[in-house]
Amino acid sequence: MSAGRLIAITFVSLVAWAVTALLALCVGSTGSVAFPSGFALEHRLDVVLLASLVGAALATAGVGYQAVLRNPLAEPYLLGTAGGAALAAYAVRLAGLPVLTETVAAFGGALLAVVVVLGVAGRRGAVRQTAVILVGVIVASICGAAFALLYALNRDSDPFAVLIGDVRSNLPAGPKWVALMLLVVGYALTAALAGKLNAATLGDDEAAALGVRVGRLRVIVLLAASLTVAGAVALAGPIGFVGLVGPHIARLLVGADVRRLLPVATAGGAVLMVGAEALSRVLSRPEALNTGVPVGVWTALLGGPLFITLLRRSEVRNER
Repeated sequence: MSAGRLIAITFVSLVAWAVTALLALCVGSTGSVAFPSGFALEHRLDVVLLASLVGAALATAGVGYQAVLRNPLAEPYLLGTAGGAALAAYAVRLAGLPVLTETVAAFGGALLAVVVVLGVAGRRGAVRQTAVILVGVIVASICGAAFALLYALNRDSDPFAVLIGDVRSNLPAGPKWVALMLLVVGYALTAALAGKLNAATLGDDEAAALGVRVGRLRVIVLLAASLTVAGAVALAGPIGFVGLVGPHIARLLVGADVRRLLPVATAGGAVLMVGAEALSRVLSRPEALNTGVPVGVWTALLGGPLFITLLRRSEVRNER
């Protein structure tokens, strides 16, 4: 693919996100549509940019997971990485450690979850696609139960702690910049390895025949994806299915080539989160901030049926 075409695809993706973000800024909690000013503009801009960052990070991670594991169902929430990151970050928060430490803990939790999933689902160096999702769901459930237990025992310590994830507007600037840097690093690594990821999707033997060191590639991409997930989870908690929906829609639009898929999926994840946040804002109480339906509710309602559809298609394809 030519550099000019890649630039054009990236530009169109950015325009699509910018238009969506502008429209979201104009949506008020009362249902009115008008460009805000003053405190309302400051608050909405902060939330829209934060939602965009989280959505882009999760979708970027989804592209990496799906390519390196050769499984279109792989995404941070279903692999257990989001749950592991959320559990570790919350434990650090309860310990009273600095806010930025939550991101480090989230990365460790996400990475540990990946190691457990691949360790259980792998066999003789190969990764069983169905087992990856099954083990990932189990790991996510265990992390969710542990998270719920900690929250139940320390409920008054952090009223925001929720299992489904949401976008907050009262976060300090430090974690946001850290999450942005992690997104840039994860995106850059995935983009730089796009050609090798295309080869890896053919299978380990075929990729090795093309000169790709699959084992090292898998480690690098999983680390990069886990970094972006850690940043997103530290900001918004374990929001599900964005890493599934973004890449899938992008795949329908531009195909499976990771070089084209990555920018479209990243922008798609941002658009999805911005739209979900705007919908939550409309359904919130106008007299209070951060009281709407959590964003994770809408992403789950959209991503859940899509996951079932993709799973059914995968089973039908395997039966042939």
